[in-house]
Amino acid sequence: MNKFKPISGSGLLSIITNTIIYNAAVILLMLLVDSYEIMELLKICLIGLDIYFIYYILMYSTVYYCLDQENIYINSIFGLKKVVIPIKEIRGYKKQSGYMKSMRISGFSKYYYAIGRNIIDKLGNTYMYVTSNKSIIYLKTDKINYGISPEKIEEFEKMLKQAGIQERDWQFKLDKNTNIFKDKRYFTPFIIVTIMILIITLTPMIFYLYNLLPDKMPLVFDAKFTPVGFGEGKQFAFKQMMYGALNMVILFCMYYVSYFYSKYDKNYAYKFLYISLFFSTVFLIFQIRILHVFL
Repeated sequence: MNKFKPISGSGLLSIITNTIIYNAAVILLMLLVDSYEIMELLKICLIGLDIYFIYYILMYSTVYYCLDQENIYINSIFGLKKVVIPIKEIRGYKKQSGYMKSMRISGFSKYYYAIGRNIIDKLGNTYMYVTSNKSIIYLKTDKINYGISPEKIEEFEKMLKQAGIQERDWQFKLDKNTNIFKDKRYFTPFIIVTIMILIITLTPMIFYLYNLLPDKMPLVFDAKFTPVGFGEGKQFAFKQMMYGALNMVILFCMYYVSYFYSKYDKNYAYKFLYISLFFSTVFLIFQIRILHVFL
């Protein structure tokens, strides 16, 4: 097996800079707000962001490529993440260098590096493991492309040709069949989130109409879940309805993101709906806790 190190680049500095900026912004917001709902959301977002950042920092700083007679391997995170590309599935390769014109879907990227999923101009949906834009090899398979930047690119290219993989050009074509609700991976989370939003929206109103709410209900909480503002049951029900409307907006935004991205990759696009599922779950837990404590 032949091992190839990636070309040294400055992408790691970019990722770390983004990490510091986002952490500083979230921490600043946490210092400025005194609302239980917002504080809990910010805490969860901070934890999620840091896991995300650490994952890609480790991936970028530990990635390397291997090649044998049967497979190409992209290894990172000390061997915990391994991508195996069977040589028989590779339809060709393409070399590029210089400015990368792409649209990031996940991970981090700029014109000089990319780690994560990107839509590459003319080439389509691509897993990028590119530490530098000095020399890039794109590998085409039927499902997705892969972008790598090995140091000894001439030697790597020679081994590709010896394996019967030829340099070629290709143009990505959008999938016009984008009826995503035929796929249960889209339909199921959409229905679950819709039901959760209906519960968030209608439950307080039903409680109010049946006089099950106390005369005074907490409307505002500090960061320690201590009520600092009260109102009538009608006001509480209306506020919860606004939370339901907010979650509905998030759901439709994520639906349209999924719809757009499904033109490039239907096997990944449904995951955007889980962002809406996350927010709906958090707001539903908030509501259940309030009703449990103050009814």
